Amino acid sequence: MSTKIGTPNAILWTLGIYLATNFAFLVAIQARPHAKLDPVVAAALLSAVYLTGCSLFAGRRPGRTWSDTFAVRRTSLGIVLLALVLGIVVSLPAAALADWIERLKPMSAADKAALEAWFVPRSFAHGLALYLFVGVGVFAEELLFRGALYTALRPVQSASSAAWLTAVLFTLTHGEPRFWPSEANG
Repeated sequence: MSTKIGTPNAILWTLGIYLATNFAFLVAIQARPHAKLDPVVAAALLSAVYLTGCSLFAGRRPGRTWSDTFAVRRTSLGIVLLALVLGIVVSLPAAALADWIERLKPMSAADKAALEAWFVPRSFAHGLALYLFVGVGVFAEELLFRGALYTALRPVQSASSAAWLTAVLFTLTHGEPRFWPSEANG
């Protein structure tokens, strides 16, 4: 079995994960139709779907180590510091772009208040669970897009093409189109 995937397969993997995530959310909403989807439940579902997707993807690439499949390797302190500085530097233009998008297409006050209230923990345990599952969900997304898909595309595409494709696929899986340009930097 080939360990390389092409653009169509990367798109299909992304579409499958996206549809599975939305299906999981629909099932959770149907299970409790009168309750709003809790952010902890949403983050846990996202984490479970993405980690399952990563496991299935890794299973289709036999003979590769975990670190080869997901691009997780040791690095130097210098690279870590460079990444930290780069993250800080890139966050400033991304925040400016998000502000520009907000001015161009503002979110209603009611929607903004509802979004902010959705992320307010109801208790210490709820806040801890939210922090944990959001962190696991973000890590699982990175494993799939910047790890598995990128490393699978690299043998058949240039580094910049593979990076752009995974960035676009990552962006398209995130629901709020108002923020798509700023999320591509995230």
